[in-house]
Amino acid sequence: MKFSKHFNGKVNFFPYSADDHVFQDLDLGILLVEREGAVSPSSLHLNPASFKIVIEGEVVMKSIKDLPKSMCLLFGLTYALHLSYPKPMKNTFQFIQQSFRGIWHIVEYYVFMLLVRTFPKESALLGRDMVRALMYYALKVWSDIAPLNFHEVAGNEADIQIDFTKADHNDGYPFDGPGGTVAHAFFPGERFTAGDTHFDDDEAWTFRSPDSHGMDLFAVAVHEFGHAIGLAHTSAIESIMRPYYQGPVGDPLKYNLPYEDKIRVWQLYGKYFWRLTREKHLVSLRPAQIHRFWRGLPTNLDSIDAVYERPGDHKIVFFKGGKYWVFKDNNVEEGYPRLVTDFGLPAEGVDAVFVWLHNEKTYFFKDNRYWRYDDHLRRMDLGYPKDTALWKGIPSQLDDAMRW
Repeated sequence: MKFSKHFNGKVNFFPYSADDHVFQDLDLGILLVEREGAVSPSSLHLNPASFKIVIEGEVVMKSIKDLPKSMCLLFGLTYALHLSYPKPMKNTFQFIQQSFRGIWHIVEYYVFMLLVRTFPKESALLGRDMVRALMYYALKVWSDIAPLNFHEVAGNEADIQIDFTKADHNDGYPFDGPGGTVAHAFFPGERFTAGDTHFDDDEAWTFRSPDSHGMDLFAVAVHEFGHAIGLAHTSAIESIMRPYYQGPVGDPLKYNLPYEDKIRVWQLYGKYFWRLTREKHLVSLRPAQIHRFWRGLPTNLDSIDAVYERPGDHKIVFFKGGKYWVFKDNNVEEGYPRLVTDFGLPAEGVDAVFVWLHNEKTYFFKDNRYWRYDDHLRRMDLGYPKDTALWKGIPSQLDDAMRW
């Protein structure tokens, strides 16, 4: 799969401004092939007594009758979920992938060129502009939480080619008419179809319609683009990556990806941080992965509340919820995490922290209160907390603070 020059971490879509969550057992009695596709009861010739699908150790379907009307199955992952990537080419950055054995490969940038090549058959339900807008917002769901860039291009050089097609469409996995297979997407890789996403044009594609009136294009697109960027299925109830159609998910402008899916994207693409020089310039335009650089932070940590460099010994202190970690260089020290109550702070943690060079005191903020801490003596100054209103002009609640 081709990866192109890095831009700004946002979706740029005109004209509008695998981890190990995989099938552990596929006892289907059929030849497994490395592909993403879909299955309907009519397309399976199986012995119902031996039919079983297990995801993450949980039996989710025990008979043909349990198959939903429309679903999306990943075949062959029991044996083949390590996705290969092409060697870097000109204007191409190295990509990472976690194999099914849990081995991480090195990752750099994630920029995808895309093209909506064909559109649904002419109907009054969805016009071309609406389709492209829904594709934009479905991709934005993923780019909003990870360092992914999607840029629409012309021609056939797109990494992700989006098509509305039917029956046999020359990718080896024909659609089967209304119901059953509604869409499929291909994982990143070296195949010419890598990343491509296909929607069955025999479906009645809708948007903001009742569940009984066709297939919601936005919901299906979010799911399929999850595959296109490398996510497999999961049995998590709240996940958009469950292996079958679950109905509309609401307004694209307000849709919030389930936490389970965020964690899996972060495991695959990582959470990032940037460093500034004393002259307030970026050390590098390339961000670094938090968990790859700061060794010792929990891998399921989805964000940091606050962080500061301790005066005196220059160790780095991270805060998340009611816990904190102390790092020497980029390695966590023994005995951490510890509770923030060590500082004399509230048990729920802090919103922001910074060191004022004027007095080398550390200031902690939480809601409308702040504390002043002496890191040299390792104790809170007397008379705190105080009201943040003493800091003229700052909002009542802070996201973070830093010296500037």
